[in-house]
Amino acid sequence: MLGALVKAFDQLSDPRFQRVLSRALVWSIAVFFALVAIAWLLIARTTLFEIGWLEDVVDFFGGAAAIVLGIILFPGISMAVLGFMLEEVADAVDARYYRDLPPARRQPMPETIAVSLRLFLATIVLNVVLLPAYFIPVLNIFVFFGLNGYLLGREYFELAAVRRMTADAARVLRRRHPWRVIGAGSVIALLLSIPVAGWFMPVVGTAFMVHVVERLRRREAAVAAS
Repeated sequence: MLGALVKAFDQLSDPRFQRVLSRALVWSIAVFFALVAIAWLLIARTTLFEIGWLEDVVDFFGGAAAIVLGIILFPGISMAVLGFMLEEVADAVDARYYRDLPPARRQPMPETIAVSLRLFLATIVLNVVLLPAYFIPVLNIFVFFGLNGYLLGREYFELAAVRRMTADAARVLRRRHPWRVIGAGSVIALLLSIPVAGWFMPVVGTAFMVHVVERLRRREAAVAAS
């Protein structure tokens, strides 16, 4: 897994990666600030108490919670944005490391949108439900990496795998290696949570998962042939 991660970082200088990075930066930041702004406005315009200073306190902590929630949801936001650019990133990885493989299947846009929205909505719902746990020291670390490791591992894996497998075959392969997939997802969640640098980590995460999927595919093929 470490080798796959090193290869992903090593390819950041690839011009094709650079083009994706530029677009991902613009769109991820735009969506992030839009969501935080909407949440903040909703909180500010909702009156819970008639006492002025108490309402100000509620607005302050509500705004802080909106920012925290935005940061927590950023991995899902980034993945949703990157979902529309996955093929370009994966194709660049194939062109550099897997030239022996035939061209990958082109994912229809409705399929890409459906998978990206599924991850985005699941990330929002589950993180909102578990939001109180994020304010408990130590537990919040396990919740963040456990939940997002599962979500990101599953969706990154399936998005990368269905380029060369059917959706059913991709799910079977993922279920045969659940801890490896969750571990890879946790690595991606860690990358996405890095301050400042987190915005370009979805590209690294995608390249990383392409390597993980291809290694598992080849391992399964070797076992089947033996």
